[in-house]
Amino acid sequence: MHPKRFMIATLLYLGGTMEVGQLQRATGMGWGELDSHLRRMEARGLVLRRKTLTLRGPRSLVRLTGEGRRAYESLASKLKKLLEDVG
Repeated sequence: MHPKRFMIATLLYLGGTMEVGQLQRATGMGWGELDSHLRRMEARGLVLRRKTLTLRGPRSLVRLTGEGRRAYESLASKLKKLLEDVG
């Protein structure tokens, strides 16, 4: 997984459903870059995006799918093992 997509997945794994604006602020990515990563993740079935109306106006929400959670947990486990082996 691309490091920036791993960062997005981490935020969604820990924070649950998030607004795209929250992800943008948390990652420091520009809108176009974030959208590109989200589109790739969505195409692989890792995230689900949906638009909703709030009191603050329309918002785009993003969440990990079940497949996204499993992929994240698998990769995080492999990274943890690698770090343990190195350390």
